[in-house]
Amino acid sequence: MLVRSTGLSDSRSRYLIRRIEETPSIDLKTRTRIVGLEGGNSLERVTWRDESMGEHTTVPVRHVFLMTGANPNTGWLENCVVLDEK
Repeated sequence: MLVRSTGLSDSRSRYLIRRIEETPSIDLKTRTRIVGLEGGNSLERVTWRDESMGEHTTVPVRHVFLMTGANPNTGWLENCVVLDEK
């Protein structure tokens, strides 16, 4: 799991953070961002940059799930669509 910030506590609940930390198959990498997606007809490789070390890592990957945040940023939609509290 790649996280651009220094951790999950600013945007995630303690419950979710604990679940992530307790899952051995999740390797949490903070201050890291995707800088390259490569492949032919489908995704084959992902390259990320560790912002604290300046290092690039490329690994074979077939799928990427992107979550941009736990709190929706929908204010810009106010004059375009009907919004509710959720």
